[in-house]
Parts: sequence; structure tokens; C-alpha cells
Amino acid sequence: MLSDQSNKNEGYCKLCNSNTTLQHSHIYPKFIMNWLKETGDGFLRSADDVNRRRQDGFKSYMLCANCEDRFGKLETYVAKSIFHPVVNDSVTEFKYDERLFKFVISVFWRTLHHGLLQEEKQFSTYPYLLEAEKQWKNYLLDNGTLERFNKLHLLIGVDVMRNTSNLEKEITDRAVKYMARNIDSGVIDDGNTYHVAFLKIPRFLFIIPVSNIDEKQFTDTEIFISGGSYRVNDGFINDPNIGYTLLDRINQLENALGSMSQAQKQKIEERTLKKWGDVKNKDLGQILEYLRDKSKNK
Repeated sequence: MLSDQSNKNEGYCKLCNSNTTLQHSHIYPKFIMNWLKETGDGFLRSADDVNRRRQDGFKSYMLCANCEDRFGKLETYVAKSIFHPVVNDSVTEFKYDERLFKFVISVFWRTLHHGLLQEEKQFSTYPYLLEAEKQWKNYLLDNGTLERFNKLHLLIGVDVMRNTSNLEKEITDRAVKYMARNIDSGVIDDGNTYHVAFLKIPRFLFIIPVSNIDEKQFTDTEIFISGGSYRVNDGFINDPNIGYTLLDRINQLENALGSMSQAQKQKIEERTLKKWGDVKNKDLGQILEYLRDKSKNK
């Protein structure tokens, strides 16, 4: 007798709604995970479980093969034309087209379905995110243009936290590490009508205005949906809500790392010392050297 047990990989694609075999999709693009491993000690860690080393990023059965391919093409473009030139070759100006905007929306849209919508359900941001998700979904399927939720801003670097708030005295070494090598996403709000979404990948901090944002506080940071050019060192954001929230995120990460077991801390120290010859010329080693030099110059 044939089993009637359903295949957990079968279901409705969250983007196009087709009923098909679902792909085990990366929430954050695989090229970023690969870069972190290749330029570090070869492993990944999550603040959700700091005692466990990971070989890959979070995945979910979310998309059909066609939609997975749709997002994959955006990732290939951003990796080749923008991400790697900036983080590997220190390019300070680049041209971009609509695929950059669409890439950012595609990644943040995945985080919404991976749990962010559920997390925000009790907060004032939720109805805005619901509406944004619907519009972004149609946009990602090429079903018309975005009438709302069509703004995007970007800061690039490791010291951009100095540009996002007036709290320079509170900037810690962890802030540099966060900008240099962390992946993060979430929502910033004031509990009322101010709402901003953000997506953080190594070196890149994307800000997505959702409602009631004073964009006069943003200078030379806009990523235009139609394309344009971006100068890495020109951007400035003077929005204290963004600065305070990101500092809070960094403190949360510090607290999570502080909860790491002594055994894991010792393993990391031993591994770092053992592999320092391999790591010192990689991005992780360069960031650690930068922090040492910065500390000496204080």
C-alpha cells in the first residue's frame, strides 16, 4: 500500500502561490555566507545559538524553482557587480541598475516570511509591513511599479555608525565588527507612526523607509529604483532613532556572545591562534588589526 504521508517539500510558493515542490531557500544569500567563511575562520555563528558553529546560513522551504531562480539572478548581479568589488577590491564608486533595489527588497521580503512578520504582529509596525509585503510581492513578480514603499538608502563601510548618530563616545569595537562582518535585519519604530526597516550585510547597511521618515536627515544615501551611481564615502544619516536602535542591536549581540560557554570561548581562542597564519591576511584578520591600531591611537 502506498503511503499517504505528504512530502514536507510540497506546498505553495510564498511568492507566486504555485503549488509545487519547494526549494530549500537561503534567507540571506549564499554568496554572503560563502564570503564570510572564505574570509574568516571557515565557520559561521548565530546570536540565536552562539555555542554552535554553522556551515551555512538559515534556510526555509519557501520558493518554487522559478522564483528561486528569479532571486538567484539578482544575487548573481549584486555579488559580481557591487558586493565583491566593494568588499574585496575597495571600490569607492559603482554604477547600479534596478536589480540592486530589487535584490534588497527580495532579501528583506524573505526575512518577513522567515519570522519577522510574526514577531512584529503585536506592534504598531505590523499593518505597515503587511501592506508593504503585498506591494513588494507584486513588484518582485514584475507585476507593475511600486507606488509606496519605494525608497531605499545605503551606507557602506565599517565606521558608518559615526554617521548614524551623535553617540560617538559609545561606539565600541563591536560596532566596527558588526558593520564589517555581521548579517542582521529588523524594524525600527517609535511605537507610533515612525517605521523603518533595515537590512545589514557585511559593509552594507540598507535602510528602507516604511512610514513618516524625515528624509532630510539622509544625505547622498539614496538608491534610486531606476538605477544610478553611488559614492561609498559620501553618505550621511543623521537620524537618532536609527543610531540608537543599531547600538541596541550591537549590545544584544555582545550580550549573546557573553553567554557563550567557557569551553567554546577557549576553543575559539585556540583555533584563532592556531589558524592566525591563515586568517591574518583575510578580511577577518584585517579587521582585527584595524581594531588593534584604532585602540593604540585612542
